[in-house]
Amino acid sequence: MAVPQPEVRLKQLVLEVEFDSAPPSDNTIYWGGPHGRKILTKEGKAYKNGIREAVTRAWQADGMPRIERDMMLELHIWIRLPHVFTRTKEAQGRFVKVDVHNRGKVLIDAIAEALGFDDSQHFRVRFYKVEGTSAAFVRVFRNEVMPTWPEKEKAT
Repeated sequence: MAVPQPEVRLKQLVLEVEFDSAPPSDNTIYWGGPHGRKILTKEGKAYKNGIREAVTRAWQADGMPRIERDMMLELHIWIRLPHVFTRTKEAQGRFVKVDVHNRGKVLIDAIAEALGFDDSQHFRVRFYKVEGTSAAFVRVFRNEVMPTWPEKEKAT
């Protein structure tokens, strides 16, 4: 009988950076171009350039490890928004309709450009929606464990 081997988990912090505002909605900074392409507006380009510069400064200041083209990456993105829960009795549900993942594209693209990696290296991306003063916090990890397909759970 084979003895199960423990999972070797290489998870190394590559970047940790905080921004003083939450990213804008993709709906407001992208417009539909020809052939279904998404094109950044002038405001979107300015935001992306600001994020890219901040990430480059933070990464260089912290002396973080270089990102190689064959590294598997895991991104954790916290987006803090002032109104996550509804406040009125007339509301349809308890949560304000804010798609947190709809705010991540420009942030992820700017980080990837600043650090020189490609979307194909994202093997895990997790978004967290938090209530509070508008801000964003990002951690990028090198994680060399391939995600596995989940087993189906049986209803009880």
